[in-house]
Amino acid sequence: MLELCKFHEVKFKWVRGHAGDPENERCDQLAVEAAKQPNLLPDVRGEI
Repeated sequence: MLELCKFHEVKFKWVRGHAGDPENERCDQLAVEAAKQPNLLPDVRGEI
């Protein structure tokens, strides 16, 4: 994602966690499912 931010105008919007926002709830669901996978790549900190 950080690499793509170099080529696209990206705006981040803070949304209070679990505030009933459908897109936020979906992202949380996807993140939880992904975190359970046994083959996760290391989380490497990048520079923007």
